[in-house]
Amino acid sequence: MSSAISYSWSISDSPPEEILKNNKKYFEAEMNRLIDHVKELIKKHLRSFKNIKELVKILEAYRDEFLSSYTLEILNSPNHTKWVDEKMSDFNDLALRIKSFLKFLDIELESGISLNSLKSLISKVPKECAALRREIEEKIDELINKLLKKIEEARKSKDIQQLEELYQNMPEDLKEEKQKLSNEILRLKLEKQRTKQKKDEKLKEEDYDNKVEELKQKAKVFYEKLNKISPQDAIRLKPLVEELKNVKDKSRASAIVSEIKYTYTKAVQEHVMSEVLKEDVKYAYADIEIPKVKDMVREFLRKEKVSREEYDSLNRKIREILLKEQIEKANKKRMEEEVKLIYKKLREMGYYIVDEGIMERLLAGEIVEINTPFGEDYVLRLKFDEKEKNMTIKFVRYVEDEKGLSEYDKAKDISIAKRWCKDYDKLIELLKENGIFFENIRRIEPEQRFYYERKKARKEGIKKKDEKKEGIFRKQI
Repeated sequence: MSSAISYSWSISDSPPEEILKNNKKYFEAEMNRLIDHVKELIKKHLRSFKNIKELVKILEAYRDEFLSSYTLEILNSPNHTKWVDEKMSDFNDLALRIKSFLKFLDIELESGISLNSLKSLISKVPKECAALRREIEEKIDELINKLLKKIEEARKSKDIQQLEELYQNMPEDLKEEKQKLSNEILRLKLEKQRTKQKKDEKLKEEDYDNKVEELKQKAKVFYEKLNKISPQDAIRLKPLVEELKNVKDKSRASAIVSEIKYTYTKAVQEHVMSEVLKEDVKYAYADIEIPKVKDMVREFLRKEKVSREEYDSLNRKIREILLKEQIEKANKKRMEEEVKLIYKKLREMGYYIVDEGIMERLLAGEIVEINTPFGEDYVLRLKFDEKEKNMTIKFVRYVEDEKGLSEYDKAKDISIAKRWCKDYDKLIELLKENGIFFENIRRIEPEQRFYYERKKARKEGIKKKDEKKEGIFRKQI
């Protein structure tokens, strides 16, 4: 399920009210889809955090504010698309932060709720979720109070073993309390063995060793987590882990732990963001069949790690491709309608053809001929060039041999061609009335050049066309 809303702008002739209605309907559905996905993600945490639904509420609030502020005034403004893009970008950012938090939540609570896991989470809570933040802080305070209560009870009973266990479980940021507990443990040990200097020295050594061992255990936890999300970083730090096994110096052990912890913190942030961005791209463009887009998405998903900059760049390029395709489809449809209108007007003026498939052939770029009202030997030859967006029309007469024509015959042909020229001018005016205007018209008058074709060539062309039709018919059978 994608964490982001993807879309592309297209051209529409619909009324502004209908465009606004459709736009709001689309964005509302997309935002609801994402909100529903977040609802699914938080189900597993509903028992643990009563305010976890606040993650959904802030998305719903943003959705409601966007829909109410998206008005006709915004739609008709020159900054309409920029305004919507910024709103959707903010919404996507909010969604990404929420999903990132939920990823952190899954990772940190994998082994259950603890004081350390809650403290790791508190800095990741989205700033808009005040209630959830307070709840986590209250849980932290509650766990700290329970821990301090156990410590106080152990102090009263002078249970050194229990105090040491509590000391091991205390988070690092409770420095003052941890130091007090450490001093208390040491005091009790010294009090118990005051008369034995040798044992006192041994206790100090054990205490030191315990701290080193504590650091080793902490390093082990961070390293295991690092190995799950970034094996490459884990391999790089493997020599340090091996070294730590034999380290007895506390300072060196602490330095190694700090390096492993820093690497893990950085790696988990990059891993979570990379996985979220990949999921967005995978589901956002899953139904798009454009080869170029599919290749771009496939290349993006193959990367081990991706950045937000790469994610934004990919979305921008895909939106440009989708918009370009929409424009090309609209232009093609408009040109097809114009060609059909030209043919329709010619038929109304007495020009005709028996072939029912002429429109398909014409739009396919083939040269087609239309019969004229001036006799069976006079035809119009049409060719539509989709790439250049133009139409070529020639007035042609079929003869046995052009050399056998008299000057009278040629003068008569020019006179007939001029009648076609008048029909052509009329055709241009009719097209203008329907909103079609031709640019860069290149016109050759009959006196400049008259096109003759031999009847033999025409018969051969008809024969080839019939053979082609017969071949297609046989293939279909």
